[in-house]
Amino acid sequence: MTPEEIQALRDEAARHLNTIDDVIRTATEQNRQFTDDERKLHDEAVAAYDGLMSDIGRAETEGGDAARVAAHEARRSRYNVPNI
Repeated sequence: MTPEEIQALRDEAARHLNTIDDVIRTATEQNRQFTDDERKLHDEAVAAYDGLMSDIGRAETEGGDAARVAAHEARRSRYNVPNI
């Protein structure tokens, strides 16, 4: 995944956090519990956020792994040693 794609996932996750904050702020300002619609919106936004954060973590790990393998290959290619 490219850095631009990872940033797009972060931006989408931030939008879900804004939704969560808006729902909580609205209920808090009105000194009440969530309505059924607000609860549903909140739960959906939390689930989407959690999924995106998982995707971002996985993409960052894969990128780091690819960089480590490339660095290892570069170091290994400096020496003419048989691969056993």
